[in-house]
Amino acid sequence: MNYQKTFYYDDGKTIDYTNEYNPQTGKLTKQTQYYPDGKTKKSVVEYSPDGKITKQTFFNSDGSILREDFYNPQTEELIKETHYHSDGETIYYIIKYEYDPQTGKLNKVTFYRTDGTLETTIEYNPQTDNETKETWFHKDGKTIDSITKYEYDPQTGKLNKVTFYRTDGTLETTIEYNPQTDKRTKQTFFNSDGKTIFYITKYEYDPQTGKITKTTYYNPDGSIKSV
Repeated sequence: MNYQKTFYYDDGKTIDYTNEYNPQTGKLTKQTQYYPDGKTKKSVVEYSPDGKITKQTFFNSDGSILREDFYNPQTEELIKETHYHSDGETIYYIIKYEYDPQTGKLNKVTFYRTDGTLETTIEYNPQTDNETKETWFHKDGKTIDSITKYEYDPQTGKLNKVTFYRTDGTLETTIEYNPQTDKRTKQTFFNSDGKTIFYITKYEYDPQTGKITKTTYYNPDGSIKSV
């Protein structure tokens, strides 16, 4: 059976937090923090037998559960967040985290709706930590609503292109950026076939203020449509 230590506020009566320990190993197994009333739990942190964090639970001031965080007991990486509605029982949404086995860096985040259906996935480059792809799903959690891909300048690491795809996977729009200034320089819109260009927009900026000085619209054949 665990043994417990209780820590108080300066008044010596109101509980600040409690620690529970494994009597054989002396390692911390649970820490409970309280709201200023010294009675209502604010958070509970649970640890594995070897002292690594496995779960953290956060509570509202009325005692209902706000959020639960789950961790990989080997790496202590956050692997899942469960957020609750104000009743502390109904799930609001869930987030899951995946990591690159080589670098240990985050490479994918998945969001789920209240009913457990897939809502969004966000993928990352585990070497640079940059977001590379975002996929949104319809309410059925299976049909893709849209996809956005991100590309970065290999020299500066800054965003230089964003590509949007439709539900059917066809190309919808590309936006290009100047990786030195982060300013949008060109936007290309595609027809429903995802191949032929609908029109192109180019942007020019004042080098001193960074404000747009000229916007030019082009026809699919490259001729100027309007300025």
